[in-house]
Amino acid sequence: MEFKMGIIQKIEPVIGSTQSDSIGSSMRSFALHCLQTLMHWRERARQRRHLAMLDARMLEDIGLTEGDVARECGKYPWQR
Repeated sequence: MEFKMGIIQKIEPVIGSTQSDSIGSSMRSFALHCLQTLMHWRERARQRRHLAMLDARMLEDIGLTEGDVARECGKYPWQR
């Protein structure tokens, strides 16, 4: 019985740290996902600002109307 208790006492901290590491890993993954999402939104907003700066000739060259641009630029960064 004493031998089994010694093993359990040695295993418990390892199991606890594994769970803690797993939670930490999940938190890091979540934080990374949030950061990537914010970076995508920022890039989308930048592209819309640049689109808004194009003149009518440039819009015609790429096949867009001013209405298309107004509709796209009126979206929030998180909207596709």
